[in-house]
Amino acid sequence: MRSLGTALTWQFLENQWIHPFVQAGLSTNFDRRTVHTWPQHFNSGDPRQGGTVIRIAGERVEGPHSTTAVRAAVGGGWKLYVSPKLFVRTDGRASFGPRNYDLAFRVGFGADF
Repeated sequence: MRSLGTALTWQFLENQWIHPFVQAGLSTNFDRRTVHTWPQHFNSGDPRQGGTVIRIAGERVEGPHSTTAVRAAVGGGWKLYVSPKLFVRTDGRASFGPRNYDLAFRVGFGADF
C-alpha cells in the first residue's frame, strides 16, 4: 500500500518553547493486491511404493487488483524546543473513510535555520 496525504496545520502559542498544533486534510491510499494460490496435491497409498497423486487444486494467480481510497484526516501534536534552534516534534493523525480507518503516531527531531 502506498499513501499520499496533505494537511493544513494551525499552531497555538506563537513563538513559545512549546507549540501545540492541530491538522486537517486528506489522505489517499493506493492499494495493489495479487493473490497467489499454490498447487495442492494429495498422495494416496504408500508413498514408498509410488502411490497415486491426486490433484486437489491447481496453481492460480488473481490480480493484480488496484484500489484507491480518499479519506479525511485529522490530527494534532506538539513541537517542543530543547534549545533555541533544536526541537522534538510529536503528532498523531487519524484518517477515516466509508470502509476503514488509519491511526499513525510519529516522533521526530528537527532544527530551525
